Amino acid sequence: MKIEIRSVKLFHDDDGQRPFRKLAFAEVTLPEISMQIRDVTLTWSEAEGYIAVAPFAETRSKARAVTWHHQSDFGKALAQAIVKAWRGIGGVNPSEPLPVKPQPIERRVFPASFTVHDEASDAEAVEGLARTLSVEQEEVRRVLS
Repeated sequence: MKIEIRSVKLFHDDDGQRPFRKLAFAEVTLPEISMQIRDVTLTWSEAEGYIAVAPFAETRSKARAVTWHHQSDFGKALAQAIVKAWRGIGGVNPSEPLPVKPQPIERRVFPASFTVHDEASDAEAVEGLARTLSVEQEEVRRVLS
């Protein structure tokens, strides 16, 4: 069966919650049976490779309007046709691991240590401490006065 890919849109917002990645949506035409299918989803997983998933358009009976088995000859040919078009618009092989949700930043507190030169006056020591702690010099003078 002849498969024509009319358009492919990259999908960038995969949240990484499923064991597969959504890569693109395609508009497919099957001229032999005069059929056009929109929003065929190209997915990829380590276990299955590239798969063309039928669009989710429910009918009154709550079943998909059109479907196919992804391991059938048609399903494999459809996936390969979409992959070829997807790569043509800049799609890259998703073999890197799925994105991990960002973890909270670990807070580390280190005790401050500093030394004061024995010959320094108290005012010089306070000014040095203020510089170390990035405190404004005028504020230090105001507090000391």
